[in-house]
Amino acid sequence: MSQSAIRPFHLALPVTDLDQTRRFYTELVGCSIGREASRWVDLDFFGHQVTLHLVDVNRSHFTRHLSAIQNGNKRGSDNERQEIHGRV
Repeated sequence: MSQSAIRPFHLALPVTDLDQTRRFYTELVGCSIGREASRWVDLDFFGHQVTLHLVDVNRSHFTRHLSAIQNGNKRGSDNERQEIHGRV
């Protein structure tokens, strides 16, 4: 499939370090920066849009879910799954 045949997409990613993640995508991956504000950055990901959203690691439901996985509870509790699915 040629590059022109791929439909453009938008992907939003939660990040805990906006500056470090911005450097990764611009310096290593080669993306260019579009619009930005203090808590988000739009990147041109080879014709697609990736938005990096700064999240507070202490309040992130992703952090709680990952913690459950790291502690051996691969499925998470019923409450964790309901909370995660209710927010996504």
